[in-house]
Amino acid sequence: MKKKILIIGLGKMGQIYSKYLNEFDLKWDYYDPYVVGGLKKLANVSKYSHIIISTPSEVHYNSYQKIISLGFDGHIYIDKPVIISAEHMSIFNNKKVFCGMTERYNPAVIKLKGFLEPDSLVSIKFSRYSTVPANIGTPVVFDLGIHDLDLYLYLLNFNEFPNTYNIFEKSKTYYIMAEQNNVLSMFEWSHESYRRERKIIVLQKGVVYEADLIDQKVVSYEACNVVRNLYVDKAQPLREIMKDFLFGGSDDAKLAHEFMFDIILRQRGMRKRG
Repeated sequence: MKKKILIIGLGKMGQIYSKYLNEFDLKWDYYDPYVVGGLKKLANVSKYSHIIISTPSEVHYNSYQKIISLGFDGHIYIDKPVIISAEHMSIFNNKKVFCGMTERYNPAVIKLKGFLEPDSLVSIKFSRYSTVPANIGTPVVFDLGIHDLDLYLYLLNFNEFPNTYNIFEKSKTYYIMAEQNNVLSMFEWSHESYRRERKIIVLQKGVVYEADLIDQKVVSYEACNVVRNLYVDKAQPLREIMKDFLFGGSDDAKLAHEFMFDIILRQRGMRKRG
């Protein structure tokens, strides 16, 4: 079957995806009731090989259910987070669902992963801030946290998340601290910053690595004040993830979502006790 793509939701992200579909010389349609010129309704979806769901997070699952009910059996890309309710985890039973975990495709992340030595790891810290009023209506864990929870599992090759960890929350800022397999970890997320930041700092025996995911840079700090800027081949993560989705790649974001919902449940328990 020749590839033909349907984009559901032609907002900011949907328009970016459409740019790459044009670059890949693929035919595509879109459905968005708020954008003039697309399909009038969702119907006859079986003629598409791939569907990209780029709607607001709160309607991801409804959009997914709709196309499945219409008989679609092809590949489905859904922006992160795939779902915002633990009741919908069954969506991951569909192995044709591909989650938009774009940070795995960030060249700084790929470069950093190549330097990590499990037996030498001491700690890893993730910091991610968005500027005030960006994504102000989206919960911090859904908007920012899901990326770093996925990267934590991906970078350290863990097939489970920590059983115990501490959550510190104030307004729209989170700090989470954990220890797993003798590695200390810390997550710092905020919707209350006046500057953007996406960094990973790794303390490994004999060296510290700092990865800047915005500038796509990795720097190492070694003994005798030796600082090295490690070459990173710049790339567009969204382009790379689209290529993987369309031409045979796979991903599994189920565990990251389980970790995310575990944090939400513990957070609610803390609030009740408070």
